[in-house]
Amino acid sequence: KGYESALVAYTNAMLVEWDRRGKNSDLLKPFQDDPERNLVEDECYEMPPWWGNKDLHSYHQHALVAKLPEHYMIHFPQVDGSNYNGSYPWPREVEDGAWVLRWPKARKIPDKIICKGKSSKRVTSPSTTAKTPIKSSRQSKRLRTK
Repeated sequence: KGYESALVAYTNAMLVEWDRRGKNSDLLKPFQDDPERNLVEDECYEMPPWWGNKDLHSYHQHALVAKLPEHYMIHFPQVDGSNYNGSYPWPREVEDGAWVLRWPKARKIPDKIICKGKSSKRVTSPSTTAKTPIKSSRQSKRLRTK
């Protein structure tokens, strides 16, 4: 909560890349026409304070390498997939404003604090600087800035 513009930008970046690869993006429009949430992509937005956290990204990289090593080891040569336990931890804000990595409850792995406080990072939307134009037939399917 509070980082909806970053989520919209991330979703749009996925749509642009999926389209660039010539794939059908009909399934990738989770927030399209959602006036209740008023989800729009801003030119500048705040990223959550855990963005770029090495532990979080390392766990996810291990998962990718474990699942498809011939592809992902090229992208993440620093990991071997051995830390993948079948699940993914996700950041969650706790009462004191700190952020923890939380595993699925079934794993019974304790939360790990990854950052304290509410400092965040402000970034410029990648879609405003994208070098690959979206095909006009797909433009109506993207989330738009209002």
